[in-house]
This record gives sequence, structure tokens and C-alpha cells, in this order.
Amino acid sequence: MSGVAALMLGVNPGLSARDVKYILATTARQVDPQQPRATYQGSVIDPGCITNAAGHRFSNWYGFGLVDGAEAVYKAGYFTPLPPVRDSRWIASTAAPSQIGGPARPAKQRIRITQEMKVEGVQLSLATSHRNPTDLRVVLESPSGTRSYVLTPFSALDASAYAKTGFYIDLTSSNAFLDEKAQGVWTLEVTDMTEPAITAALQDFKLRILGH
Repeated sequence: MSGVAALMLGVNPGLSARDVKYILATTARQVDPQQPRATYQGSVIDPGCITNAAGHRFSNWYGFGLVDGAEAVYKAGYFTPLPPVRDSRWIASTAAPSQIGGPARPAKQRIRITQEMKVEGVQLSLATSHRNPTDLRVVLESPSGTRSYVLTPFSALDASAYAKTGFYIDLTSSNAFLDEKAQGVWTLEVTDMTEPAITAALQDFKLRILGH
């Protein structure tokens, strides 16, 4: 990838790092277009390859796909640089803690973004009182309805690390919303896929959007 980026800058030295990243994403060749979604007891735990509301294909396994060096260099030659970056800054949900239930009753918190911009990347953090992250599915849904599975259940996360604090994520990100409109209500959904007998809650949710 670094070699392709060097060739892109060779034909257009004025490209920024953001421009290079955007071109690579939008010219990538799709990998495994028939990638099936993964389910557990009838509920989706990984959606496979999705198409977001801006028409971009994205997979948690493959991202936007395989770098297409020829197409990326060609596009770099005539690419108009992206507008200056816009930053929503960190916005925190003001909702009360929401109980984490099974697939029929997940915890939800919402944040409204007022800025009008196209998304380049989304960052988020969250905190829960849940002690076992391997049971959890975490999904971020955009105002356009695209769902990004930012944490899938049955992972190798060490539950003992969260025995005292409850599960939290200081910072993670999603690229699944590229070029979607940021304005509107973003929803974080946390589900315990094991239909819990214990009571745990989604306590905190923060969101930051970078775009143009």
C-alpha cells in the first residue's frame, strides 16, 4: 500500500494524507462479494459485506477491499483535494443508563449531530457495567440506517480485565459510514447475546465525527 501511495503522490504531489486514504478506499476492488453474514440463534452478529447509504461496500473482514494500484494512481492524477476537514468534536449522550438485554431488548443511547458534512470517519467510546465482553454485540447505526458492528460477540477478550470496572471502550472507530451524511441521530446499541439473567447497563456513550 505504501508503494501505491508513493506512486499517487508522484502523479499528484498536492494530495494530503486524507486524499490518499479516500482515493484508496473509493478505488479498492471488492473482496469476497458473497461474504455471508454470521448469525447466532437467528440474530446477526456480523453482517458480512454491506453497502452503506452512500453506495460504498464495506466489510469488517476486508474493509473497502483490495488496493487497486492502477485505478488509485489514475484517480490521483485528476483528483480534486477534499475540502478542509470538519470535526464535530466529542459529543456525549445525555440519556440515563440503559439496561442491556438480549436481542429483543438491547440497551440504546442516541446522539444528535447538527453539523452538515460528509463522513470520513467515526470515533466512539462507551462504558457499561457488564463484566463479560465476550457476550456483547455493539452496533452503531447512522441517521441513514447503516449499521456498523463495532464489537462482535464470542471474541477472545479477557473478561477478567473488566471484573472491577465493567466493560468499556476508551476509543474505537468505524470506516463503514464513508460519504454518508453526518447530520441526524446516531444510535448505539448494546446487546447481551446470551439472554442475561444478571442486570447490567450501558452507562456512557460518546461520539466524534470527522468529515468534510
